[in-house]
Amino acid sequence: MFVDAHTHFWKADGTTPYTWFFSEVRQDKYDWWIKHFRNVDVPEGGLEIDVDYKVVEKALRNDGVDRAVVFAMAIPGVQYVSNEYIAEGARESKDFFIGIASVNPHDPKADEQLEHALSSLQLKGLKLFPIIQHFRPDDFVLTDRLYKKCLDHNVPVVIHLAAEPAEMGGIDPLPFPAWSRSRLIYNQATYIDEVSYKYPDLKIVVAHANYGINVSEAAFLCARRPNVYVDLARFGDRYQYAEEIERIPPEYRDESLYCAYRAVGIDWVRRKFEEDFRTLLLYARPNRVIFGTDFMAISPKWYRQKIEELVKDEQIRRMIFEDNARKAYGI
Repeated sequence: MFVDAHTHFWKADGTTPYTWFFSEVRQDKYDWWIKHFRNVDVPEGGLEIDVDYKVVEKALRNDGVDRAVVFAMAIPGVQYVSNEYIAEGARESKDFFIGIASVNPHDPKADEQLEHALSSLQLKGLKLFPIIQHFRPDDFVLTDRLYKKCLDHNVPVVIHLAAEPAEMGGIDPLPFPAWSRSRLIYNQATYIDEVSYKYPDLKIVVAHANYGINVSEAAFLCARRPNVYVDLARFGDRYQYAEEIERIPPEYRDESLYCAYRAVGIDWVRRKFEEDFRTLLLYARPNRVIFGTDFMAISPKWYRQKIEELVKDEQIRRMIFEDNARKAYGI
């Protein structure tokens, strides 16, 4: 079984013009890009389009994916994908999608929302976004009630640990891009370490492995705590974009990213990916690394091929592409 343990779908009414889906094109060409480079059949409309579960399931299956973990998003003023819509996608796909809830920890009713998502909607975990929801994962006055709910239901908590540049879509920054509202002070592996220490029986997935900031911290977090996993979502996106960007019309592409590639060279981008990936395998260990793409960010087929070029052992491949996701998400 091939599991993509980090994917998304959404409705247009939950997006904003400055939402955070980063790619290699201008944001107003995002619809064109996912249609031509990720084979997702969507209408025109830049970012403000429906990318529903049916077209995402079709695209993932065409890339060989057998099951996929998909996340709700409760991020005020940036991106909202409801728990109900994620549950609908999981149900209608006949469990191709494993749905994960999201709540805003600052909401006084967050624990009630989570209980409803886990009990009534049958979602299988909780996703938190400290960097953009503006909280410390180890602020237990705020988060204890949520972690205890996850323990009661024996489901994992997935904690976003990574950041993106605020400048997206061209040389000039967008007026108020989502990531300009993010705060790196909340993006600390040490805070998650405190959670894993206090709750040794709570399964924790560190989403994105702190790529672009400090992969080693995420790796050592796993090395210290047997209840912590990391996923590879977006981990290789700059590498795939580097291979693709010359095929994008100049008037469509993200010019700031293109300039960066010209400055450092694609060979360095590839070497950086390989070095960071091997760091994760060495210190986090292969039994804690979970395959995920953040689809549409990366093509699952392309990503699997690149990982298989680095990992020849079939047992380790099976851990990354299937077994670890099964353990973390109870698949």
